[in-house]
Amino acid sequence: MFAVILLQELIAGRTARRIAFKFADPATARPLRVTIAVQVATVLLMCPMMSLVAAIVFKADAAAPLYAKWLMTFLFNLPMAMLWQLLVAGPLVRGVIKRVP
Repeated sequence: MFAVILLQELIAGRTARRIAFKFADPATARPLRVTIAVQVATVLLMCPMMSLVAAIVFKADAAAPLYAKWLMTFLFNLPMAMLWQLLVAGPLVRGVIKRVP
């Protein structure tokens, strides 16, 4: 849990916004397009970092080299993380935030 917060706050958060704003300018693009661009950029940054953490923590006893464990973990996690963010977590959080006064 600590690794997620640390990586998000120190690396992925700001960098994802910078990358997303190159593709969807907040001043001219629709708000949903900007939001989706930030979500995609965040997943593309966080997934490799968290896959590395998972490979180190949970697959330390596997015989394969670390880069192979990381790559396999990343390739399995990326589609699910992207779909989860775009189809479940993102809309759910936006819905909750819209209801909060």
